[in-house]
Amino acid sequence: MNSPPGTAIWEWIDLISSTLIPVELDSTNLLSNHVPIFIANITPGDRSFLKEAVAPISVRAGAYNKRNQGVVLVYLLWGFSQSPPYIYECWINHYSAFHPSPLETLSRRRQLHFAFFDGSEVASRIYTIPNSLNWEPLLRLVKSTPPWSDEDFTSAKSQIPPTPELWLISSQ
Repeated sequence: MNSPPGTAIWEWIDLISSTLIPVELDSTNLLSNHVPIFIANITPGDRSFLKEAVAPISVRAGAYNKRNQGVVLVYLLWGFSQSPPYIYECWINHYSAFHPSPLETLSRRRQLHFAFFDGSEVASRIYTIPNSLNWEPLLRLVKSTPPWSDEDFTSAKSQIPPTPELWLISSQ
């Protein structure tokens, strides 16, 4: 993962081969074994919070509705209960021109997948946890809004509150 420590993204992964799927993939090529995975880049050597066999991950999802700009920003936040500084955020652009939206898949999945990288090409740790989030209201909200451009999404995203504030206002 070529991003600074503390950052996170989501991607599509093939559960059978455990390989990431190219961004160019369109939604008509998604298979049942293709699922979203949330990926965090951690500081090299900082694996102390990844030692537990059972994932100590808390998750919250929500939408930051910028209707005056015609954009609904869906986010997933996750953190570690014993380490409040470790809160990661991923933004989902449902109408991205470059990436099929994971929202419908997430609404059907029983599990969420998280991978942590510390500067290596191989994940330091992968956790799978139950999907206790209710994605349906977020999906309905997004679908009730006309499509927006990637530029509109980026502009609206620049006006969001800080991650800790999102954590507190998240409904799930």
